[in-house]
Amino acid sequence: ATDLEREKYKREARQLLKRIEHKKRTWFRRASVVAVSTAAVIAIIIGSVNFFRYMNAQQVTLAEITTSFGEKRQVTLPDGTLLVLNSCSQVRYPDRFVGDLREGEGYLRVARNEKMPFVVRTKRLDVQVLGTRFDVKSYSTDEIVSVSVESGKVQVDLPEAMMRLRAKEQVLINTVSGEYNKRREERTMAVWRKGNLRFNSTPIH
Repeated sequence: ATDLEREKYKREARQLLKRIEHKKRTWFRRASVVAVSTAAVIAIIIGSVNFFRYMNAQQVTLAEITTSFGEKRQVTLPDGTLLVLNSCSQVRYPDRFVGDLREGEGYLRVARNEKMPFVVRTKRLDVQVLGTRFDVKSYSTDEIVSVSVESGKVQVDLPEAMMRLRAKEQVLINTVSGEYNKRREERTMAVWRKGNLRFNSTPIH
């Protein structure tokens, strides 16, 4: 090939390389725009889902029920759980899921749902159940608080301990000393539901 032909081949090769490089840059820019746009859409979707969940959570209303001296009330919670509230007690729960028992005494017959554990929260302890009948006594003025299980089983979570109670078992917690005593209880539980009183090593206070 002559020098002229060689120069011509070089020019054509350079032009071809420029076209290839231009296509690469254009493709990369387009791919970048698509990636950024996709990321933005995903972020918007995730943000929308989180915002929806937040707004959904904000719309949950709490129902509150209280009883006065000598009064007892029976309530069916949204999941079908039956709650019998003793006198001078208070319960608060959401309208779409089951929430926390705050202060007082309540006898609960919890609707079984293994995918959604039922939790009773008090100032001194939490009680988690799957489906059972039990009594929680947690008045702020009482020195002794208790959890008594009639059937099934519960888990009692204390600040520094955790224990499981089965049917006919009871735990007594001394809020002053921090001591607790788990024991067998064969007698009928929550006798207050029928207007009865039971005293067992009850402090004078």
